[in-house]
Amino acid sequence: MSGPPKDLSPCSEQVLGLVSRYTVFAWPVLTAQCRHSHVDPMHLDQETLGRVIGPLAQGVAVFTTPAKARRFEEELALLLRSGEGEARTSSRPEAAGAEGREEAGSRAPTDGLA
Repeated sequence: MSGPPKDLSPCSEQVLGLVSRYTVFAWPVLTAQCRHSHVDPMHLDQETLGRVIGPLAQGVAVFTTPAKARRFEEELALLLRSGEGEARTSSRPEAAGAEGREEAGSRAPTDGLA
């Protein structure tokens, strides 16, 4: 399968959208980290999202800077606190890591691929 299935839960769709703002490998990262945590990536909800925040942040950290990984984890925690996965994540460019591309001269490995 080349991409995510069409029948994701609302929470899964939002988490996938957030992951995709930090890496071009959003679906593989989401599925791998969820499966390592024995969670169905297609049917995330409040309970299961709470169990995969740490692993998802670790998965994203592989493809970005530590600062961006921390922002990603904070945005996931905000999504969890907002209830039922229906909150919108931040649309600020810096929350998505755009500012981080200039941080300390570092570049995320995916910059040239997007």
